[in-house]
Amino acid sequence: MSPEFSDCRMRAISSGFDFVAGMDPTGPQPYEMLYVAGRKYRAGDDLVVERKWARDRGVRIGDRIAVATPTGRARLHVVGIFRFKGDVSFGGAGFAG
Repeated sequence: MSPEFSDCRMRAISSGFDFVAGMDPTGPQPYEMLYVAGRKYRAGDDLVVERKWARDRGVRIGDRIAVATPTGRARLHVVGIFRFKGDVSFGGAGFAG
C-alpha cells in the first residue's frame, strides 16, 4: 500500500513509502525529543514527526497521514514536530512516532 500524505484540508501533498516507528507514550522513550511545534503524542491517532522529515515533505501540524498497519490502513493526525537532542540523524530516512 502506498500511503498518501494530505494537508489539514485533505489535499494530497505527496505519496510513497516511509518507515514509521511506533512508541508507547507511557513507556520509556528510546530518544530524547525536543518539540519545536505542537505537542507530544498522547495516544490513538496522534503522530509526531521529525522536523527535517516534515520539512522535506511539507508536513505541518494538523495534517493527516495515511499509513499501512498490520490491521489495515490508518490515518494519523500530526500533533507535534520535534528534533532529536544532539541532532541525531537517521540518514535522511526520517522518523515518526
